Amino acid sequence: SSSVTMSVADQLKSLNVYWKVTLAAGVASAVEKAVVYPLDLIKTRLQLHSVHSPLHHHRYTGLLNGTFTIIRQEGISKLYRGFSAPMMGFAPLLVTRLGVNEFMKNEMLATGCSHPNATVRYASIAAAGAFAGAAESVVLTPFEAMEVRMQQERVYKRRYLEKMSESARAEYGEAALKKPAASGIAAARADGLYRAFAPTILRQTVYGATVFATYEYLKSRWSRTGDNL
Repeated sequence: SSSVTMSVADQLKSLNVYWKVTLAAGVASAVEKAVVYPLDLIKTRLQLHSVHSPLHHHRYTGLLNGTFTIIRQEGISKLYRGFSAPMMGFAPLLVTRLGVNEFMKNEMLATGCSHPNATVRYASIAAAGAFAGAAESVVLTPFEAMEVRMQQERVYKRRYLEKMSESARAEYGEAALKKPAASGIAAARADGLYRAFAPTILRQTVYGATVFATYEYLKSRWSRTGDNL
């Protein structure tokens, strides 16, 4: 009876620690996203506004130029345009990533992940991370699509189309001016939430395998007896 009680207590303790780690990781992820988001938005604008874009006459020339142009013409709050998409997605994304990784390590690949042979052990850990990365792609792809489309802001594109010369307007078509501007979820749905799913799942699979295997390897190499990493 006492052993059963201890087993239940250990499981509850393990569950409590797991959720604390998940919560800590979620808060850290949210803070990180909030800090770097303006840079991410400017990066997206720089990539989208090329010489082949309808905005070629008003493209950003660099990081500082892009930042001050957005602040001057759109307002400082626009540096966080599209921020709601990653904020809605980070919680399910994090739970999926950590949950699938822990499930694969402790259930499906438990034998390999605890194998005495280092090659087998880290290959299994990498496989668990790869599964986690593939699973999180299902959650990540639509939120990334919404984020990029909200950052692009088709209203912004439409405003400058109206100032184009007749020749440029003819090149891009009057339909671009008459078509209602779409952004955010509506634009993502119209263009396909999962259009970039293939490269996303490939990226996140490699990411998951690399991050989790590297973390476990360095933790085992750097930790000493009695350390709790």
